[in-house]
Amino acid sequence: MPGRPPRRHAVTIVARNYTGQARVLARSFQEHHPDVGFSTLVIDGEERDRDLQGVGDVLLPVDIGLDPRELELMQTIYDVMELATALKPATLRMLLRGGARSAAYIDPDIRFYDAIDDVFEAAEREGIALTPHTLDPMPRDGRRLDERDIMVSGIYNLGFVCIGARALAATSWWHERLRTDAVVDLANALFTDQRWMDWAPSLFGHVILKDRGLNAAYWNVHERPIHRVDGVWHAGPDRLRFYHFSGYDPTRGWMLSKHMGDRPRTLLSAHPELHELCTAYGDELREVGHLETRTQAYGLDELPDGLRLDPVLRRLVRSTWIDAIARGDEWGGVPMPFSDPTAFRAWLSEPEIGDGPVRLSRAAHATWSVRVDLQAAFPDVLGRDAEAFSSWCQHDPATAERLRDIAQGQTPVATVEESLRRFGWSVVAYAASELGVGEAGRRVSASMRATGLPTELIATSFGSASRRKHVPRATVRRDRGFENVITCVNADQVAMLSDRLQLERIEGKHIGYWFWELAEFPEDAPGLTAVDEIWTATTFTRDAIAAVTDLPVHVAPLAIPVPDEPTSFTRRVLGMPDDRFVLLASFDYLSVPERKNPTAVIDAYVDAFGPDDGAALIVKSINGALQPDAAERVRAHARGRKDVLFVDGYLSSAQMLGMLELADCYVSLHRAEGYGLNLADAMARRTPVIATAYSGNMDFQTDETALLVPYELREVGRGADPYSPTAVWADPDVAAASAAMRRLFDDRSLQTSIAQRAIDDIRANHGLERSAATIASLLLGEETT
Repeated sequence: MPGRPPRRHAVTIVARNYTGQARVLARSFQEHHPDVGFSTLVIDGEERDRDLQGVGDVLLPVDIGLDPRELELMQTIYDVMELATALKPATLRMLLRGGARSAAYIDPDIRFYDAIDDVFEAAEREGIALTPHTLDPMPRDGRRLDERDIMVSGIYNLGFVCIGARALAATSWWHERLRTDAVVDLANALFTDQRWMDWAPSLFGHVILKDRGLNAAYWNVHERPIHRVDGVWHAGPDRLRFYHFSGYDPTRGWMLSKHMGDRPRTLLSAHPELHELCTAYGDELREVGHLETRTQAYGLDELPDGLRLDPVLRRLVRSTWIDAIARGDEWGGVPMPFSDPTAFRAWLSEPEIGDGPVRLSRAAHATWSVRVDLQAAFPDVLGRDAEAFSSWCQHDPATAERLRDIAQGQTPVATVEESLRRFGWSVVAYAASELGVGEAGRRVSASMRATGLPTELIATSFGSASRRKHVPRATVRRDRGFENVITCVNADQVAMLSDRLQLERIEGKHIGYWFWELAEFPEDAPGLTAVDEIWTATTFTRDAIAAVTDLPVHVAPLAIPVPDEPTSFTRRVLGMPDDRFVLLASFDYLSVPERKNPTAVIDAYVDAFGPDDGAALIVKSINGALQPDAAERVRAHARGRKDVLFVDGYLSSAQMLGMLELADCYVSLHRAEGYGLNLADAMARRTPVIATAYSGNMDFQTDETALLVPYELREVGRGADPYSPTAVWADPDVAAASAAMRRLFDDRSLQTSIAQRAIDDIRANHGLERSAATIASLLLGEETT
């Protein structure tokens, strides 16, 4: 009717588990746009989901007008994020064809603070309304996000796009690309739906929106700070219309976004008003039950018969479909997976790939096609390497199990192992890994060589996520040559490693060299059934394991080497202050930071010293880039102090030992230790140590050789996997640690005396000769002392 406002519509797309975010979005959008329609497309929804409340009108995928076969293949080839983005153009097209003058797609993690009527008007007038990720040149400050991130993900952020009816053709063009190419494949310039819209300004009528209140987010708040003016939220100079909380998790409220990596440009600790905005949004998510609903499983990760659609299968179906389209075969002969999972399993398992005497199943060949290591090992996989690869598929435990699952019961063929020497020992270890258990394996190998018994070092990387650039002094072999084996991997990995190396077939002995940090060892640890005997580095670990098994459990102590010469590194080279009393702490973010307890070290230091007292604390870590939320939480404890220095990243073994030697004090307020390599190595380099007086380190530390911190035992609690919440560990006395730090700083003679007593004890009781003698006595069946 003449005079009525143009019909407008907004839509968001979610899986069931993110309907909580959709509720917050819908409520805030409808508050400011009471005359605009709002819908939520639930991509894994069922008919019962049409009754969902608070999300506007509920749409299901069958509503958006796609051919059922096309929709089912898209549900198969895409994971949850990819599918949600791939269905945008078809959904917007459906709304525009239904009579809307303009239709906006809005990501569910957006909240509105003001109206965007002018945006709908611009889309109706121009065609496509886009919001760039940034409006100012990005700083080249080494922080995230940077220009490369934007170029990889696209110039425009498609968490919001508004399309007018005059640009209806653009939705069909966009959908044609996204039916197969909404994947994350950076090497091929694909990032879900976003990179395609970089073409839009040259192909369709458009407007680029430059109001800084539109689509403010972690990637651009450096150029549009969030603040209040007379109680109204602003983004830079403009009123905040909507904020995109991409990557914000209310349970980790100290992090602006999980997507910022290890070098975030914007920290909430430095922006209190932005922090307030995020906290309020988090409270709304809690109110609508998002923290509960987000734990639900994605409904399209499995077929009706239970087959899991992992990335290998999704990419196999996608490549088959793309090849078929290129041949003019619209559906590619792929059985519809959700409609007929039995036929789909048969299609995956048929030995159809290859022309030679050995043909591979589609599932097996797909496994090879996504793994660079397999392509290197079996380069001619359809020719001369087909038989070897087929054998590998049958004997690699994880692959064999997956292929059996797909084929519903296929049995692998056994291999025949070459004969091995009976007298001697293969030490299997993370020989090149730069982590504690890797160094322990190298030291066990050194002690074994010192016994004079035939031995070899076998490298494995199975189960280790750490960098592997350490070059061992010993020769490293790839193939095992002895019937007797010592596996220097922890109990949770030894059973799987045993399967990989077929250790159940050896006729000799299998000894597991294990570490464990708590006084309670898991009774159901899989390694307990995979070994004949267990060695530990400390009495603490021995007692924990011995309590749950009848297997022999012995202490085979690690050697603590004392260097012959001082380090050739200087403090300046290693980034350590020359003019301060340096305290050093170190830990691995992949090794349960709650156990290493770096925040207690920081708290103790900040209480002990003022910024100008002449001290500095270096918090050295690795793998912080893999745990950015945990890293930000640790940094927050420094309270902005410039004398607390955070250094994350790998150093060579020589560099790390140099830092231990050049520090004035090494501090570990751990809650539990299986051993404590850095504690031992610091003592061997005449560096005084402050440590919790609990667990494995007590085998080589006393009140005479270290400043030991008292503690109380308490339950571990939740969030410290793999440890049981009801197990106990130490809670060190932070005030006592702070006093110990100050005592060392004020009394330089104490530094000298405690360091001398420590190195004297190590030379007398913890050297290579003592370690080798103990190991020899264990292997030769002699009594140990």
